[in-house]
Amino acid sequence: DSLRSESDSIRQALDKHLNHLFRGQREEQNRAALFGDSNATTRKTAASFFEERNKLEQSHVALDEMLGQGREIVGNLARQNATLRGVSRKMVDVAQSLGMSQSVVNMIERRTASDRFLVIGLSLVLLV
Repeated sequence: DSLRSESDSIRQALDKHLNHLFRGQREEQNRAALFGDSNATTRKTAASFFEERNKLEQSHVALDEMLGQGREIVGNLARQNATLRGVSRKMVDVAQSLGMSQSVVNMIERRTASDRFLVIGLSLVLLV
């Protein structure tokens, strides 16, 4: 009888100890099932951030290229403007030396001014 009670008490102590161990494992399994694998979630989040960073870097490079092209275009327009001003001055000088009337020269200069305003206005409309 004492052997049986001692066996029962050992069995109860063993069950209690094993229950405590298995309870921790069950809680861990339940937690993993409820929240998912935190390492996988962390990896997915890191991959998402890495992909976003790469796309932002590509956008940055594309914007730098566009700005470079814009600077190049503005530089070309400035050079063309200087060239056309020189040509315009030479044409006026030639026209005066050929004896064209002052009214024709004035009309050419007015038309040049109106063309300039037209180009500036259309450029502003194009930029907006």
